[in-house]
Order: sequence, then structure tokens, then C-alpha cells
Amino acid sequence: MILLFAAIAFAAIPDSNAINQQSIAANAAGDYARALELARQARAVCQAAHDIGCEAKAVNNEGVAQLSRGDYAAALTTLETALLLYRQAGYGELEIRMLNNLGGGYFFQGRYMDALQRYREAERRLDETVGQPWHARVRQVTIVNLATLYQTIGQEEKALTLYRDLRNSYTVLSPREQGILASNLGTVYRRLGDPVKAIELYQEAGARLSAEDTLDARIGVLRNIGVAQALDLHDDKAALASFTQTLGLAEKAGNKRGILLSRLFRGDLLRRTGQCDQARADLNAALALSRELNASEEEWKSLYGLGQLDQDMQRYLDAIGVIESVRSRLQASALRYDFLAGKRDVYDAAIRHLLHAGTPDPGTLFQLLERTRARTMQEQLALNERGQKPEDLVALRALRAKIVAWPSRELEAQYEALEQRMGAGRAAPLTLEALQQRLDEQTALLVCWSAGAENAVLWVTRHGSGVHPGFVETFPLDHLPGVKTLAIVPDGDAWFRSIESRLISRYGIFYLPAASLFPVSGPAPARRFPWSKELIVFADPSGIPDPLPASRKEALAIAGLLPGRVRLFLAADNVKRNLRDFSAPLLHFSTHAVADVAAPDRSRILFTPAAGSQEPDFLFLREVYALDLSAVDLVTLSACETQRGKLVQGEGVESFGRAFLLAGAKSVVTTLWRVDDAAAAEFMKQFYYFLGTGVSKAEALRQAKLKFIGSGGKLADPQYWGAFVLYGDGLSPIPPFYSWAWILFGGAAALAALALWLLRHHRGH
Repeated sequence: MILLFAAIAFAAIPDSNAINQQSIAANAAGDYARALELARQARAVCQAAHDIGCEAKAVNNEGVAQLSRGDYAAALTTLETALLLYRQAGYGELEIRMLNNLGGGYFFQGRYMDALQRYREAERRLDETVGQPWHARVRQVTIVNLATLYQTIGQEEKALTLYRDLRNSYTVLSPREQGILASNLGTVYRRLGDPVKAIELYQEAGARLSAEDTLDARIGVLRNIGVAQALDLHDDKAALASFTQTLGLAEKAGNKRGILLSRLFRGDLLRRTGQCDQARADLNAALALSRELNASEEEWKSLYGLGQLDQDMQRYLDAIGVIESVRSRLQASALRYDFLAGKRDVYDAAIRHLLHAGTPDPGTLFQLLERTRARTMQEQLALNERGQKPEDLVALRALRAKIVAWPSRELEAQYEALEQRMGAGRAAPLTLEALQQRLDEQTALLVCWSAGAENAVLWVTRHGSGVHPGFVETFPLDHLPGVKTLAIVPDGDAWFRSIESRLISRYGIFYLPAASLFPVSGPAPARRFPWSKELIVFADPSGIPDPLPASRKEALAIAGLLPGRVRLFLAADNVKRNLRDFSAPLLHFSTHAVADVAAPDRSRILFTPAAGSQEPDFLFLREVYALDLSAVDLVTLSACETQRGKLVQGEGVESFGRAFLLAGAKSVVTTLWRVDDAAAAEFMKQFYYFLGTGVSKAEALRQAKLKFIGSGGKLADPQYWGAFVLYGDGLSPIPPFYSWAWILFGGAAALAALALWLLRHHRGH
């Protein structure tokens, strides 16, 4: 990865100008010691002339030389001094460039939040200088740096969008800057699975950079080509030659970061090709240098490589510790969301080592497993559980929805400030012992792990725990005497279609994004009266190409099965604008849905076209996050594929199930595949019937499935009932309601008692 920052030329006092030009040239050629010496000479000349602007430019060149050779701590101090001098001199363009240089220093140390703040500060200053002749070019430099940061923390698509926009209008950039942009864009394409396009862009970058003879940038391009050769084209011989060449160039120039990255990549290649002694030497050298430079990204990669080389559990744990430390400094969940993409392998290596080392400690295994899934979801739902102000939660959801669509610096800054204020005193991670206290005697938790060809299940009951090596489908049920309900934490997008066929006859089943989201038992909800709203239904969309004839029947059938008041939005009333009342505990959708795995933001639930429109309206996945569903106990999505979505490492599947839980709903019934219209309507009728009997939501779903299995006809096929899964709290029943019969009987009894009292009172007189 190459970050864009530039030494700044100037025209002031002739002697200092000449010295600074020599410093810039020395830096470009890789002679960093000479560049630093010349910059300090120029600074002395400027100070003697009492010229603040001149001094600022000299100090900047001094800081850039320190950055180039990897002296990040010294560079940051120097560049902060230059920033103050530029502000005193009133040099707007150079102040903004300095903010970018400071961001680069923080970036190289893995201090991504600090880097982002400097880049955003540069953007704010750019907004104040629109119309300046240098504005367009400096703005593009800033955007390149932002895109590079997003790319590094795993937000590849956001980075790609920024890079593509820049490619369409980057003629204002210098050849060097164009080359760096092409190199960074090549890395994005490589990570997105297009190494041929990546090599093409790297070669373009090399051609552009050769025109300016900038050594550090050319080293970076050659190193990127080596990475593509090794990891994508599997040309180990060519990759080894590339890394060895970059190492020689970096050592000749004294470029510490170049040495670090060349050692790291070459060491990993040597490890994979079985050259262990040479690999160990390179990786140990990379580790020492990463710690000297405080380069967190390279530190965890070096530790991970050494862990793989020596099968050293402590190395894995140290690598995870560095990753977690960097992640914790990304204060906004919008930045943390994709951070673990590409880092899951480190956690898997530690888990694999633990499983192979004998009898693994369930508590240690549990902590590692919890760190591999639904991380930001755990953190965001923890905010919901700590008695936050309702208006803050609504504001946080609304900001999250806008940021998912496309983040702006203003929205992200608002989100960070609000989340940081709400997240003060964040709870410690859940321990295995604390989880067991949440379990009752009849419930077991199965936490699944899958990495390549290896699979395992951590099982937990109130009084025991252990590990089963293999798929959850092969789990020995004799470990669970007396258990009637299973809470399953799947791994990734593997939802184990066959498990329910095997287990549904014995267990009610529900799924959780992470074990820490296992429901905490509380007081039973107060029984509600039949005039209170219980169910809101959106069904029977009209004016659509593919009508759902059974949808209306489904809505009317479930409405007649519950004692509370029902609000039906059918046909022409089934419009999106009516989706604003969430005061009922049950919310039901019977319609079409589309899961877009490539772009989850485009996943959508269909509504009847709005008045005056011929096109169907949609509730998009990103919009669900902004809903306030804190009063909703159960959302039922009787629609196709609502549990499908893009898999994000460390987070899980971006599905409607996840979105509705984050919006505050306690549980969601979703679907794994396309469902038949008539069969879905019949299934929902059975499900709501059993919900009305007062059993848990998991048991109601189980009974509905058993009803289908016992039918003996085509509905017994899992194709018709297996798609429906319960996501979230499956242990509690739906909130209880008094029936009108109970009210009438109670009223009659009260009147009879009153009449009897009056009669006795009358006789007493």
C-alpha cells in the first residue's frame, strides 16, 4: 500500500529555496539522510531571516524525510510544528497539504482514527477555499488518502468508488500522484478478485512513476506486483525475485518501511514454500522493525506468520491482541464494521491450534469464537440494553442508515460523537460462566465454527460445556439430557439446512448472530387487554407483475387467531408510507422480497405502488436500520430469501433478520430460500395458531413444522417448511392478551358479585 503525500516546493529566499529543492530531490531519490540534512540547513537559513512561511516549508520537508525513512514519531512532531507555522503564515494550500502529511504519519502507525480526523480536517479547510486555483488538485490528493484509508480497514467498495471517480478527472494530479492512484486502485482490484486488472494498473503506475524517479513509490509498485504474483497468479519464483529486488532497493535507500514490507512479504512467501529458516529470519526482522516503527498492521501480520511457521499459540494471541487494539481505536462502528475482513484467518488459526492441542478449554475457545462474529452488532445492541434515551437510539439508527447508503464526513462525525457518548462504560465481554447463568435447565447453546474443511461445535448447557469436532448435524444428542430448546450460533452463511430435519422432532430451534446476544430472562410482560393493538400486517400487494393470491388469505387467517386488535394494510393500503406505527408487539409482512448478495443495500421488501405511481415501492435494507422497533416483540417476514445477504467476515450475513434486530425487534422469522405462496400462507396460519397457545416462539415454529411433516402430503417435504427460521429471542412467548371471553366472563362474575352484595345489603336493612 502506498499513501499519497508530497514534499512541498516553494519560492522565497533564494538560498533556502535552492537548499529545499535539493532536499526534495534527495528524498525522491531515496537519500533520506541527505534530504533531512538539507531540510535542516534550509530551516536555519529561514529562521535567520525571520521568515515564518519559509521556515514552515523547510520544516515540512524535514518531516517528509522522516516519514520516508520510517521515523514516524519524530515525523509527527516535526509536521505538527510545520502545521502551526503554515497557519501563522496564512498559507491555506500548504496547511491542507500538511494535514494530509500528518494523516499519512498516523496511517503508517495504524492510528486510523487519528489519520481520518486529519483528512477530514483537510476536507473542511477545502470547503472553505473553493475557487482557489489549487483547490481541485489538493482536493484530489485528500480523496486519494481517504480512499487509501478505507481500503486498508476493509471498506473496499467505498474505496473503489472514490478511486474510480478520481480516475475520471485526475489530470490535475502530477504523474507521481497519478501513479500512486493507479497502484492503490490495482490493490483494490486484486482484493476484489481481479489480479489481471491489478497487474495492468501496477504496470501503468510504474510507467508514470518512472517519469519522476520517485524511489519509494516505485518500490511500492514493484512490491504490489510481487504480492499479485504470489497470492493470485501463484508464480512464486517471480514473486520471490520481486520481493528480493524491493528489499535491495529499500536497504540501499535506508527506507525502513520499504525494508519492513519487503521482509514481511518475502518471509510469508518463504514460509508457504517450506523455506522455514529463511522465512523465520525475515519475519523476525519484520516484527522487530514493525515494533520500532510502531506499525500495527505489519506487527500483527509478522506475528501471524511466525505463529503459522512455528505453530505457536502465543504468537496467534499476540497478533489478535494487536488487531483488537487497533480496532478499539476506531471509535465509530461505521469504521469498525469491515475491519476484520481479511483478519478472520488469524482467529481461525488460534481456534484450530486450540482444537488440535488436546482437550481445549471451553472458556478460551468461547472467547475466541465470540470475537469472530457479529462484532459491531454486539456493540450496537449492547447500547440498546443499557437504558439509553429513546431519542438517542432513534437518532443513531437514522444516522447508521444514511451512512450505510453513502457516508459523508459530517454524518460520520455525528455518528462517532453520538455513539461515543452513548457507549461510555462499554460492558466487558461475556464469559462462558456468565452465559451459563442465562441458560435454563431445558436450553442448550451450540456455537458453530467452520474454516475450510474443518468444523467444530462448542456446546453449552447450564451445568456443562464441551467441544464436538465436526458439523452440527453430527452432534451427539446424548450430551443434552433434558434439553428441549436449542439456540444455535451459525458460522457465516452456513445455515445447516439438514439440521432441522434431524432435530426438529425433539427440539425447538432458534438462531443467534453471537452467543452474547442470548436473551436475558426478565419479568414476564403484563397481560394486555383485547382492545390493545397486537398485530400489524402488510399483505396482498396490488399493482405488481407477480401477484400473491394467497397473501390476503394469510393475513385474514392470522388476524382471526389472535385476541388483540389487528391493523391490516391490504392491497391499495399496503403502501410504504403506512409503515410508521410500531406500537404493536407483532409486525407481519406477506409480500415479495429480493436479497441482493452483491449489494445488500439493494435488498428490498415490496409494497403496493404509491398513489399516482405505476412502479412498486420498496423498503430497502438500509432503511430498516432507521426504524424504531423497540416495542416490537416479533417481526415475521413471509417472503422469499429474507435471511440471505452478503457475508462480511467478523460480522455475519447482511440480511433482513440482522437489520430488524438492530432496529430493536426482539426476534424475527425469516426465510432461507424462495417459498411457495400457498404453502407459506398455510404455514403462517399454523405458526400463529401455536403462538396464540402461549408456547415460546421457538416451540410455536417447531409445532408448525411438525404439522407440515405430519401431513403426509407434499407439504411434508422440507422444501415447504425448512426455509422458515427464527432469528433472535426464541425462548419467550409473545406478550399475553386477555380474550374477550375472559373479559365478558370476568365482567359477568363482577356483576354477579355486585348483585349478591346489594341483595345481602338490602336484606340487612
